[in-house]
Amino acid sequence: HVSTQNYVSVAPGGRETADSQRREWIQSPDGIAEAEQSVSEAIEAASSLFHVNTERVFIMGVGAGGAMALRLALLRPEWFAGVLSFDGGMPEGHCPLARVNEARSLPLLLSATRESEGYPQERLCRDLELLHSAGFHVALRLYPSADELTTAMLADANRWIMERVTGSVTAEQEV
Repeated sequence: HVSTQNYVSVAPGGRETADSQRREWIQSPDGIAEAEQSVSEAIEAASSLFHVNTERVFIMGVGAGGAMALRLALLRPEWFAGVLSFDGGMPEGHCPLARVNEARSLPLLLSATRESEGYPQERLCRDLELLHSAGFHVALRLYPSADELTTAMLADANRWIMERVTGSVTAEQEV
């Protein structure tokens, strides 16, 4: 449901679980390094097939993938034009704000669902407070659904990204 007219999209996967039924993003030094390499290779692969403006690369994730997207964007802000996290939350441990000065101008979209078990509203508020105190401009979306990615969320992601690409929003307009 993300626009196929405006974007080249790639979806690197996290580490394969023991049962090989799903993939997960591990917030450990090795897991972070693997995720960084996976995302870097995905961007490189897309760039080899399509014209990719390196100043307009956005990273987005859901749940643990949202937390890893935030971590990677904060770790490598020079790689991204913005980051979107759906029900992901701020990563904890391993110094996610180590490059806060370089990352501070990076546009952030944090979102959560009202009934999220993985990312409750209390944690969302705590993350928002932390990011604001660190000087970030954050857009916030709260959705009425449970722990699921909806077409409304993806439509908001499209709109949020396009506002930044076209320059129709400024950091002062964020939360």
